[in-house]
This record gives sequence, C-alpha cells and structure tokens, in this order.
Amino acid sequence: MARIGVSVSEAARQLGIAHSALRYAERRGRITFNPDRSVNVALVRKPLQKNTDPSRQNNNGRMKNPPSLSSRGIAAHREMQAEYQSKMARLDYEKEARLLVSRDAVRKAVFDSVRRVRDQLMSIPDRIDSIVAAETNERRCNRIIADEIERALNELAGIDV
Repeated sequence: MARIGVSVSEAARQLGIAHSALRYAERRGRITFNPDRSVNVALVRKPLQKNTDPSRQNNNGRMKNPPSLSSRGIAAHREMQAEYQSKMARLDYEKEARLLVSRDAVRKAVFDSVRRVRDQLMSIPDRIDSIVAAETNERRCNRIIADEIERALNELAGIDV
C-alpha cells in the first residue's frame, strides 16, 4: 500500500518545525495524520499556522528566514559595543580613582549629619534654659538662643567656629 503523504520527519522539515512539535500538535487534536501515520503537508500547514502561538515557537534555535545583517548593521553593532566598553572602562577608572561614591554611604553620611543637628537643636532648651531664665535683657536672650541655633547649623555645614 502506497503512502498518502510524507513521513513526520519530512513534513516537519518542510514546515520548518521540529518533528516533536508536529507530533505534539497531533496529540492535542490541532492537526490529524493520515491513517497510515503519514502527513499531508498541504492539509496540515494552515491549521498549524492558525493554532500555533508564535511567541512559543522555538524551531530548535533555527530561524526559517534569519535577518541579513547589512554592513551598516554590523558597523552599528560594533560602534555600540565599543561605546559600551568605553563607558565600562571609564566607570572602572572612576571607581579605582575613588571619584565615585556609594549611594548607601552618602545616605548614611547625610542621615548621621542630620541626626547630629537634630539632636543639637533638641538639646538647646536643656543647655540654655537657666541662662535665658536668669537674663533680664530681651535682646540678650534672643542673642543666646540665636548663637546656639547658629552653632547647630554650622555643624551641619561642616564649619568649625
């Protein structure tokens, strides 16, 4: 008895898919094989295209029509690669030269500075309450308070007075 179609392997080759994908589609009922287990490629092609999710196609790592790279495409790729390598080399240099600082280190330093100033500002009343209470001159009280606040703010700015 002569075969009606071609073998599964030959059909898969003609369709550009793996033979296991063809068998999988048949098991799932998306396509049917001939009674002698041969495949009629013309009858199977349309249901396969209709029922196949293109995002799930693998083609065993092969592409049916791979895009051709023009000389400009290769040049552009090489240019991008050279630019990337240049940027990475610059980053490595700046790390070695200690021109870059860690974001976490900066956050910690800012937090510590602000915490010190906050603590100093919060302790002003305890430090000067008796001095201000003993002072009868309103301008002198104002000057004492202003000097303490200025000292706390100068510490935040890193100025030693």
